[in-house]
Amino acid sequence: MTELAAGAVSSLLVVIRNEAVLLGGVRDDVQFIKEEMESMNSFLAHLARSAPPGGEHDDQVRTWMNQVRLLAQDCNNCIDLYLYSGNPEIHRAKGRLRRHLWWVYWSLRKLVAQHRAAVQLRQLKDRARDVGERRLRYGVEVPAKSAAAAAGKSPTATKGAALDAAGGYAYAYDAGDGEEDYEDQLAVATATHHSARRGAVFEPPALDDYVKEKLMEWVKGVPERAIETLSIAIVAPDADNKEVLALAHETLVAPAYYYRRSIMVNVPAVHHYSLPLRPKEVLFYILRQLEREEAAGSQKLPTDQSEWEEVDPDPWQDYYKKCGIYRRKKRVLYKIKRKIEKMNIYEKLEKIKSDIQDGQPKRDKQLRLQLQKKGVDQVDLHVLLQLLLLQSQQEQPKNKALDMHKLPEWNDNTASSKAQQQDKSAAKQATKTATTALDEEQIKQMINEAKQDVLRELLGAKPDKNQAKGEPDVPPDKNQATGESAGVSDQNEEAYFEEIKQKIEEIKQEFKEQLKIKGIVDKIKHHLFEYMIKHDLANECPLIILKFDEMMDGSRWEGIRKALSLLECSADALIFTTESTEEAKGYCYPPREPIDYSLVGLYHYTVLGLTSKHKNEDNYNPQIFRDILEECEGHEFCMKIFTHALYANPKRSNEELSKLHSTLQASQKSFDAIAKKMFMYSYNDLPKEYKSCLLYLAIFPKGQKIRRSTLIGRWVAEGLTFKEDWPSSVRQANRCFDALIRRWLVYPADIGATGKVKSCVVGDPVHGFITTIARKQHIVETRLSHHLARHFSIFNDLRLRSSDRIHTFFHSLSRSSRISLLKVLDLEGCQCFGGKNQRYLKDICSKMLLLKYLSLKGTDITQLPSEINCLRELEVLDIRETKVPANATVNVLLLKLKRLLAGHIDPSPRNFGTSVRIPARIDKMVNIEVLSNVKAQYRDDLEDIGKLWQLRKLGVVIDDKNSHLGNLLKAISDLHECLRSLSITTPATTLEGTPSGSELPDDIGSRLKHHPKILESLSISGVRHLFPLLTKGNNNKLAKVTLSSTPLNQDNMKVLAKLPRLECVRLRHISCTENVLIFEEDDFEYLKYLLIEGSNLTNISFEYGAACKLEKMVLSSTSVESVSGVDGLPKFKELELNSCGRLLSSFRNAKQIAKLTLRGTLLKQDDLQIIAKELNIRCLVLLDNSFDISQNQITFEKEEFIWLNHLIVDCSAITKIDFTSGSAPRLEKIFWSSFTSLSGIDNLPRLRELEFNGYLVQNEVKEAIENNKRINLKHK
Repeated sequence: MTELAAGAVSSLLVVIRNEAVLLGGVRDDVQFIKEEMESMNSFLAHLARSAPPGGEHDDQVRTWMNQVRLLAQDCNNCIDLYLYSGNPEIHRAKGRLRRHLWWVYWSLRKLVAQHRAAVQLRQLKDRARDVGERRLRYGVEVPAKSAAAAAGKSPTATKGAALDAAGGYAYAYDAGDGEEDYEDQLAVATATHHSARRGAVFEPPALDDYVKEKLMEWVKGVPERAIETLSIAIVAPDADNKEVLALAHETLVAPAYYYRRSIMVNVPAVHHYSLPLRPKEVLFYILRQLEREEAAGSQKLPTDQSEWEEVDPDPWQDYYKKCGIYRRKKRVLYKIKRKIEKMNIYEKLEKIKSDIQDGQPKRDKQLRLQLQKKGVDQVDLHVLLQLLLLQSQQEQPKNKALDMHKLPEWNDNTASSKAQQQDKSAAKQATKTATTALDEEQIKQMINEAKQDVLRELLGAKPDKNQAKGEPDVPPDKNQATGESAGVSDQNEEAYFEEIKQKIEEIKQEFKEQLKIKGIVDKIKHHLFEYMIKHDLANECPLIILKFDEMMDGSRWEGIRKALSLLECSADALIFTTESTEEAKGYCYPPREPIDYSLVGLYHYTVLGLTSKHKNEDNYNPQIFRDILEECEGHEFCMKIFTHALYANPKRSNEELSKLHSTLQASQKSFDAIAKKMFMYSYNDLPKEYKSCLLYLAIFPKGQKIRRSTLIGRWVAEGLTFKEDWPSSVRQANRCFDALIRRWLVYPADIGATGKVKSCVVGDPVHGFITTIARKQHIVETRLSHHLARHFSIFNDLRLRSSDRIHTFFHSLSRSSRISLLKVLDLEGCQCFGGKNQRYLKDICSKMLLLKYLSLKGTDITQLPSEINCLRELEVLDIRETKVPANATVNVLLLKLKRLLAGHIDPSPRNFGTSVRIPARIDKMVNIEVLSNVKAQYRDDLEDIGKLWQLRKLGVVIDDKNSHLGNLLKAISDLHECLRSLSITTPATTLEGTPSGSELPDDIGSRLKHHPKILESLSISGVRHLFPLLTKGNNNKLAKVTLSSTPLNQDNMKVLAKLPRLECVRLRHISCTENVLIFEEDDFEYLKYLLIEGSNLTNISFEYGAACKLEKMVLSSTSVESVSGVDGLPKFKELELNSCGRLLSSFRNAKQIAKLTLRGTLLKQDDLQIIAKELNIRCLVLLDNSFDISQNQITFEKEEFIWLNHLIVDCSAITKIDFTSGSAPRLEKIFWSSFTSLSGIDNLPRLRELEFNGYLVQNEVKEAIENNKRINLKHK
């Protein structure tokens, strides 16, 4: 409320200052009002700074602020009417007798207006005095300083408002403020891309993309020479395991670059929960999986994906299966045990024990001297064991006892030292020659390594410099042990030998386990080697994928990981678990955060990326972000609002975030309660002007697509972004629009080819919140329904009921006294001017004298009345898509007009559409900024355009005459410092035949003395040889080029290719001198969007390195037979085919395409297989005639469309879509129309949203929704 009242007062003060001279007749009253308003404005500024945390003052303060706002608006309207009546310029536009006697009429009208204004201003003066006294009478005061400080905004919130106010594109002018023309309509795209540029659309990555990115981050961080097994964990619910498994396989194994094959073991499906899970069990399950794949004789390629072995749903069958697996494991271990027994390893250990018992116990000093003399290789193991025992006795007061399990395992030395001394290739070669059975030499090696480990334990497990160089171990200096007093003589001899015996037994058991592990490892190596030979692989390098549940905790993973390291073939492990992320950290080696496959994990990762620049600050606490996201209770809307609030202002204090977390903890755990808290968190952080603009959107029906140009014009006309002049107000409105998009308070609906948001949608939750606030602040009249409120200014005070229609408004025009105060009238799409109702438009022009914004787009008007010139304050006039004749605008003279939007663009190459004549007095309309689809009847019209130095966008139609073309070039030259968008059209003549080779005559080309400096958009239709001329000079800002019905040769393509900022190219019905269009290497460096429609091309080719940033391609009604090289376009995400379905096969290798739109392609079921299995489509759009009429039913089969998450079907030929079990496992949203019925949607595990455009929803869909409460249905 504060910002609305302050805005109204500020607007009034600007009007008074600007029109001070013309208000001389009522100067005293105006001066009093001015002074009173300045005082009120200062008081309102105090109130704004002292707003409570909830953002709203009490009822008493709000009532007073509303009175101030109404008073300021009434004063403003009164002054506007007075200035309108007293301005002589409006009467100079009258015709006939008034043209000669205008001054008589003006003088009389001025006297009457002054008298009326004096009376009204005197009344307003009294009202102003009363409003000021009322504040004192009822004690409306600024809150105390302490309260204000406690309730005030945090510094980071203030900074966030400043960032929003300064953020967005730094528009000097909105090049799209005119019309989203036909080309722009083709260029829009659903907002799915992620851009780091401030002002561009930001959206967190999809959940699958996030996991893929994290997996790539992990695998690229794996050291090249690491032989020991590295591991990472993915925390995912059981329901999502298959999808994540497929994603991991596609990312890490399918490319055959990181890993050659995968070995997948679902441990809960093969291991009984009551049995211990040790390294040998896991190794056996891996061995079993290899044997199963071998026995099955699978013909799959190494990179093909296998499937989990699932838990049997029948408990008894599952029990019997696991018992069989257990017996099979015991048989394998028994065979290994028999081999160990044949090597007499236990007898050798018994001999070591007897040697110790038979020998005399020696003191520490003697043992160390023996070690120093003979060296470690010559000293018996029992000597080292005695040293170890002595050391354990010395450390016993500190460590109680020495844990044998803390001794480095016999394989540690192999896994670590070899990792430092050998590279991967050497390790892989060693694997090829590995033996498959334990022999005597291996046992000796193991004992020797055990000796080395014991020695390292004696030396503190710290290798010295000589060890680092690979030299023999050197014992410590003899002086090191002389000060130690412990010895055998001080110990009870019997206890000493008992402890030796215990140590030997522990070593025996350790050897026993390690030898069993070694035996299983050798069998696994054998299978891997055989597999490598069979498939002619360079090396094995498998990825071992294990699934664990609560039976296994991360603390026991280290032993399993070390056992896997024995494979010595760069085998790494990917762990799937349902445990918490904190517990899953134990599975990660080297230590790192696990991958959390959930919305909380996704948004936490995104938030950390947004705030990473501030992580070194003292108050940075990454955990608070996760705590807040977890409080969102899984509601993605709440997480998204929070993430976008941080995107708008990433520097948040820990105090502010903790307060939000506490608020969420204390709130109800319902979506509405949490969503409201999160919305208010972002809303309160907005600048006050932006809050008003957001609340303004409550007048539109929820879900309605709102064009950017419409909002910008209306906001400015309503004074919500009021600045000192129109361009500044437009810039502020554009910043506001971008800020709302940036915070996701409104959603981007359409995005232009250059990445600019063309339209937006207010989502249901936000619409509900802003409607409540807007009604509380009296922005939305409760009497008006949304279908009426969107037509008029806010604060209109119209006497209409919610049941009334727009016709009721027109019937009451002659009786209403309030319509003259309307500033905005938006009648787009209203069909109410037919027949005798044409007079409605005349009444509008005669009554609504203060109108600033008038949209008649898409209405049934057939003429503009002469009274249109009465709208002296009019700034925007929109008559597009109407049947207004071309000459209807000839006599238009509106001195304050900023935008004249007219005509209708026809996509047909033989009919460019319609246009209107350039007004005869256009040279007087010096404030105009946009002229859209105007036709030059005479060459003088073009000369007059050259005098409009505020003109930013020009869309002109000229005759194919040299005189017209020469004058147009001169006008462009005159406007070279201000023109940003230029569209030139000549009526189409013929497209057949070879294009003429003649150049533009020199006497015409010379008229362009100055080339446009800041031109960003250029469209040429039907004009030959003009493109090279206009792109000469030093223009480095041209981002969008459209060529229609014009010749194009290779030289023109080179000119296009070298434009430094070109992002969008549209070639419509062009005539090429060659049938092949080649995009050469390093050309079109910044191109993002390409459209080709109806040309004579037969082939399009992309060389490697060309158009490396191309994101979207549209091919429409073209004769192109093939497109090559698209698989080498790294950023290519979106493809649209219109009436050229034969080209679908050219894109079968373009795996990077995420969105596919089909229209008029007449596909069959077989064609669907290319889309279903060969492309990784995320969004599929099937529009009219996309499928042949004979193909009225589409079936999604199992394992088809595994990446699809959004399906749009609006095709009359498709009567039914059937989803079988296992199809489209990631599909989340379906939009379909009444032409089509859906079957089997209960087979879609991730389906969350259904949107139906029709009358009756079929019963099968209703039943599926009732049975699955997670599905939300929207019915239009």
